[in-house]
Amino acid sequence: MFKLIKDLGSAGIISDTDARSIPENAFTSGENIRFIDNNVEKSKGESEVYTTPAVDPYWLLPVQTSSAYYWIYPSLTKCYVTDGTTNTNITRQTASVDVNYSADADIGWNGGIIGSVPIVNNGVDDPQMWTPVGTGTKLQSLTWSSGTTWSSESNTARVIRPFKQFLIAMHTTESGTEYRQRIRWSHPADSGSVPSTWDETDTTKDAGVYDLEEGGGSVVDGLPLRDTFIIYKDNKTMGMQHIGGRAVFRFYDIFEQSGILTRRCVKSFYGKHFVVTNGDVIVHDGNTFDSVINHRKKKELFALIDATNYQRTFVSPNYQKNEMWVCFPKTGSSFADTAFIWNFKDDTWTTKNIPTVKHMGYGLVDPNEADTWASTTETWDLAQGSWGELSYSPTVIKNLMAGSTKFYMADDTEQSDGTNITAYCEREGLDFGSPDIVKRVTRVWPRIDCSGDITVYVGSQMVHTDSVTWKAYTYSSGDDRIDCDVTGKLISYRIESSTNVTWKAHDIGFEYTEKGRF
Repeated sequence: MFKLIKDLGSAGIISDTDARSIPENAFTSGENIRFIDNNVEKSKGESEVYTTPAVDPYWLLPVQTSSAYYWIYPSLTKCYVTDGTTNTNITRQTASVDVNYSADADIGWNGGIIGSVPIVNNGVDDPQMWTPVGTGTKLQSLTWSSGTTWSSESNTARVIRPFKQFLIAMHTTESGTEYRQRIRWSHPADSGSVPSTWDETDTTKDAGVYDLEEGGGSVVDGLPLRDTFIIYKDNKTMGMQHIGGRAVFRFYDIFEQSGILTRRCVKSFYGKHFVVTNGDVIVHDGNTFDSVINHRKKKELFALIDATNYQRTFVSPNYQKNEMWVCFPKTGSSFADTAFIWNFKDDTWTTKNIPTVKHMGYGLVDPNEADTWASTTETWDLAQGSWGELSYSPTVIKNLMAGSTKFYMADDTEQSDGTNITAYCEREGLDFGSPDIVKRVTRVWPRIDCSGDITVYVGSQMVHTDSVTWKAYTYSSGDDRIDCDVTGKLISYRIESSTNVTWKAHDIGFEYTEKGRF
């Protein structure tokens, strides 16, 4: 008898549901793999780029001007920028002396760009602006009103985000009093400048303040969604729409029992938001939401996130690969070292080990190197680029990862910073339609493209509560089958590599005989 399992990349990893109840082409576990075009393949690793950061970076913000491209990267006390080659200190100063910041690792940094002016904020110190943009300019306190700054007013905000021509400040502390549910908005900014005022008492301006006292806990973060600014509280989601007039904005409830896990846990794509909530991962369009992880990897995700350092979880998009990365510190880790990745085009989940990082940014990353045919280790079948393509292109952007002493470019090589990656996909509990029949598997027919030897394991169980008994077999490119001898009611397989190779699996077949019910 013969059983062929096709389209190995179409269902992803489903770890929360019993293996006997999931599709045959789904995997029960896996690491450092990617599902793409109905195939499963080893995911690429990271390579060091740019010069060594001058300080330990906790956040990344790309900034583009007409003549340069920068990445802002603050530590807990300083702020620098890099153009890839030179690190420049832009920490605020008084009398040419740095005035250090007092950022908190759990609160982290946030901000954005309004009118081409970068805003850098840490929730503890007064918000900073970098204007004019250039390595000869230091950060300075954001303007509050004519002649005053946030610093001179003794005001701070946990989060500041741009929205249209406004800046939105959330969870503020004003003159020593904390307002956990407060939303402040600025007067609209003119092109190329920051807002002229945040003073809500100035009746000639549109600045204002509103306290969201309808429950749901503290305001945690916010992000634009088309013409609405979505406000995320601990356990509630609200909308903020510009209506003009004396009110300027209207506020309304969207989801009364769903909020956000922590700051930086929301990103936008295709007119929707991808959000890690306090117990789920959802996608919504501002009206309705769907869980995209339930019955697949939800239990595993929230069991793995370190309970002490969960606030250091963040979401990073990889739009080039149609992916959202949930990066988090697994139990026992201080900072993110694991990513659960959702492909929003194919609706599949996978897992990836990442270098310990504080943050990931998405923008232009120039590695100052070019791939050549002499240096590549891939075959024609496995090569994912195009003829003449370089790692850097002004039209292609990538993830930049902030390690403690290095910047990494994601999805760049077959290793992780020069170290081989162990990548595997595993499926347990296949019964071939006959859960009570003992099968003897004598041959496996994998259709796998690979640049070197990999290992295919074949395993068996008599009952689903047994541990899988595995047998290992070497598979090389060009092999058509694996001869084996494995017997059990439930059959498992695992494709694994731990060397500097590439591989892509399309389908797998099992040649077997039925031995009866015993």
